[in-house]
Amino acid sequence: MTFRFLTSRLGPKPLLSSRRPQVEELSERALPNGTPVAVLALDVARDVTELRTDLQVVQRSLATNTNAAVTADLSALGTSLTNVVNDVMTGTPATTDLTALSAAQATLTTDLGSGISSSVSRQLRGFSRDVTELTRDLTRLGNGLGDEVTGVQNAVQTLTTALGSNTNATVTADLAAINTSLTAVSADLAAGRSATSDLDALLRAETHLTSDLGHASSTVRHALNDLRHETRDLAVDVNLASVFVNRSISAAQRQVQLLSRSLASNTNATVIADLAALKTAVTTVANDVATGNVATTDLTTATTAVTKLVTDLGTTASNAVKIQLSLLQTNLTALAIELAALQV
Repeated sequence: MTFRFLTSRLGPKPLLSSRRPQVEELSERALPNGTPVAVLALDVARDVTELRTDLQVVQRSLATNTNAAVTADLSALGTSLTNVVNDVMTGTPATTDLTALSAAQATLTTDLGSGISSSVSRQLRGFSRDVTELTRDLTRLGNGLGDEVTGVQNAVQTLTTALGSNTNATVTADLAAINTSLTAVSADLAAGRSATSDLDALLRAETHLTSDLGHASSTVRHALNDLRHETRDLAVDVNLASVFVNRSISAAQRQVQLLSRSLASNTNATVIADLAALKTAVTTVANDVATGNVATTDLTTATTAVTKLVTDLGTTASNAVKIQLSLLQTNLTALAIELAALQV
């Protein structure tokens, strides 16, 4: 399966999930049935980007503050945000770390006291709002595709009950094929693999059952229609997510190419080695996704490679290189969030 995700530039966060995307009309209703996981994950990715920016702004504003408590608070705030981002990128529940992040921000505000400038006060309020927004968006994202998989499983059970004593060998075989395909889809999503082929097989099995049943009772027809709707919801959501993920990969590859050109004249052996490692890591991630393999480990390697390059460049990095590195980090983060959301 080919994936697409986030463009190379994140502007101000629009209310993306307040509008359903225009989708093909299938049977009795439009799909997907709710806000797609890909859109919810995009909201989370934007929240993370905004919080990173918020922290950088606060750090710059307090760079000359020599109060030991404030310095410690800023360090704790950065650590807490890193923990939250790691949670989000790996699909780990972030509740505890979000609480710690809010507490770190509150401690910093208290230690700064009433003598802080209006601009710093405004920056801290903005940080607090963005933490609240991330918490809300993570709640809305919930279990990613988990609820949709559960919906398909429940629909299969309802159909099985409706078929009852139907002993037609062909119908029995069709129902077995549906269960086999659904099990494969669940396993794919649980492992972080591409589920496209198994979703296609599930839809085909449902089509065969519809044909083989012929003139079924209204109860059976209703149960089968519900199953087809639930499966199509899941398939559309997975396919839309794939569009977003592949876009993020393409953007990351473009950023690596730009970095290579920008750093072509850099003769520092460590930087040259970092750039080569980064190229290899991003290429490996792209290959993982293109072939339907699990990309989690290689994505972590790519993210670590970006961090190392940033560190080794230090203050020698030009503004253009800094921007390119920031955009690359943004796209890799977005990719990780989307891939985590696709797992159940």
